[in-house]
Amino acid sequence: MKFSITGKVMIIYSMVFITVILLTFWMSYAGTVGRLKQDLKDTHIALLKQIDDKIELVFRETDRKLLSMSQELENVYFMYDSYDDTSQKYTNFYGLSNKLKTLVHANEQFSSVMLYSDVSGEVLTDKTFFKRNESRENWLVPYIDIEGYSKWITTHKVADGADGEKEQDVVTLVRPYPSISGPGYRKGLVAVNMKEDVLYKMIKDIFKDSTQGGHTFIIDDKANIVTHDDKSLLYKNLADAPYMKQIMSQSGDGHFTTKLDGIQQSVFYTVSTYTGWRIISVVPESQVYQPLESTRQFMMAIALGMIVVAISVLFIVNRRTFKPLDRLVRKMSGTFKVTHPGNDSVRNVAGLGYLETVFDQMFMDREQLGKQVRDSKPVLKWRIIMDILSGYRSDYASVRNHLEFPEIRLFPNMYVVCTAEIGKEGRSNPKDETLYTYALCNVAEELLNMENAGVAIDLGSGSSAIIISFAEGDEEQNHLRALTVLELVMDVMKRQFGLLVTIGVGRCYREMKDIPKSYDESQKALQYKW
Repeated sequence: MKFSITGKVMIIYSMVFITVILLTFWMSYAGTVGRLKQDLKDTHIALLKQIDDKIELVFRETDRKLLSMSQELENVYFMYDSYDDTSQKYTNFYGLSNKLKTLVHANEQFSSVMLYSDVSGEVLTDKTFFKRNESRENWLVPYIDIEGYSKWITTHKVADGADGEKEQDVVTLVRPYPSISGPGYRKGLVAVNMKEDVLYKMIKDIFKDSTQGGHTFIIDDKANIVTHDDKSLLYKNLADAPYMKQIMSQSGDGHFTTKLDGIQQSVFYTVSTYTGWRIISVVPESQVYQPLESTRQFMMAIALGMIVVAISVLFIVNRRTFKPLDRLVRKMSGTFKVTHPGNDSVRNVAGLGYLETVFDQMFMDREQLGKQVRDSKPVLKWRIIMDILSGYRSDYASVRNHLEFPEIRLFPNMYVVCTAEIGKEGRSNPKDETLYTYALCNVAEELLNMENAGVAIDLGSGSSAIIISFAEGDEEQNHLRALTVLELVMDVMKRQFGLLVTIGVGRCYREMKDIPKSYDESQKALQYKW
C-alpha cells in the first residue's frame, strides 16, 4: 500500500507525538500518583504505630500502678498470711479492700483488681473475697509459675463476682509477688483486668475522623484475637487465615495485598515491642486509594486531550507544510499543476505551549503541596504544645521525635510554664491583637533559646503560653532564671511595641508530666494582676 509524503509524515510524527505523550503521562503517573500511593501506605502504618504508642502508654501506666499496689503493707500481710490474730486479719482485709476499690474507681479503664495469696489460698478482689477452691474464678492460680516478672493475658472472660455472674471480656496484667522472684519462690499474684471494649476504644479514637472502611484489630503471638470490631470473632484463632502466615513470619511493620472473598484487600500491620501483639488493619484496596481516583482520572483526561490536540495540530501543519511536495510529485506525473502554498501555521507552537503548561501545572501542584506541608508546621506546633499543657503528652522520650518537625526545642527536664497577657491597649483591634501576640511569641522564643530552650504559642484573646526548659540547675535557680528572661521579654515588648505585658509564672518542675501543674499555677498567678 502506497502512502503519500503527507501520509508518511503524518504517521511518523503521530507515532512520535503519541509515544512522547504516553511516556510523559507514565512518568508523571509514576512520579506523582506513585509517590502519593506510598505516602498513603506510610500514613496508614503511622496510624497503626500511633495506636501502638497509645496502648503501650496505657499498659505501662497500668503496670506501674499495679506494682505500686503490690508494695502496700496490707498486701504484704495478705500475701504472707501473717497476722497476730483474727481481728488484725479482718482489719487488714478491710483496709486492703478499700485500697483496691479506690484504685479501680480512680482508673476508668480498670474493670477489677485481684490479689491471690498462694500461702493461704485466698483470693481478694475489689468486689469480693473467696478461697481458690470456692469459685470457678480460680483461673489466676496457674499463673503463679509464669516466666518473667509480668504477663499480659489476652482476652478472656472474667466474672464480676464470686457467684460467676456478669461475665465480661477483659485483658489482664498479672505480676508475681514478690515483684522480682522466680517460680518456686513466689507468695502470690496481683492482677488487674481491663475491659476489651476499653482496648478497642483506643483503636476507634485514632480512626474516629476517618471514613475508610475495613477492619482494624489486634492479635497475640499465637494469632488469637485480642480485640476486634466484630465481637463475634473474639476468642477465635486466625492462624489459618490466608494472609496470617505472612504476618506472623515478619517482624516490625509492613504492607501487602491479598484477595479475600474475591475482593482485593490491603493489609497493614505493625508489631508492639512491649507486648509482642500485632496490630492489623485490613482495608479494601479500592478504599485505600480512593483519594487518588480523581488525580488519576484528571491525568488520564489530560493525556487523552494532549493526544487529540497533537494529532489535530499535526494534521493541519502537515497539510500546509508538505502538501506542496505532494503537488510537485503529482505535477511530475502530470496530474496536478503547482501552486504556491501559504505561510506556515503557528499552531505547532501553540501545541508545544500547551505541553509546557501541563508541566508547569504539575510543578505548581508539587510546590503547593510543599507549601501546605510548611504551612502545617504552626498548627502541628500548637497542637503538640497544647497536648503537653493538658497532660496528654507527658513523657519526653515519646514526645522527642514529634518535636523535630515543627522545630520545637525543649530539654528533657526542668520546666517552667508561664501565661502572658497583653494589656488592654494592645487589644483594641482583633487584627492588632493577633499580630501583637505573634510578636510576643517570637520575642519570647528568641530570648529563651539564647541560653536555654523554650517555646511559645498563641492561646487567643491576647494570651499566650510559654514553656521554658533548662539544661542544668535546680528548681529554685531555674525559677529565678525564668523570671530574668521574662523581665527581658516584657522590657522588649514595652520598648519596641509600647505594650504592657503581664506574665503569670508557675513553679519549676523536673519532669514533663508536671507541666500541666505549672501551667495551672501560671494561670492562677495571672488572676492576681491589678
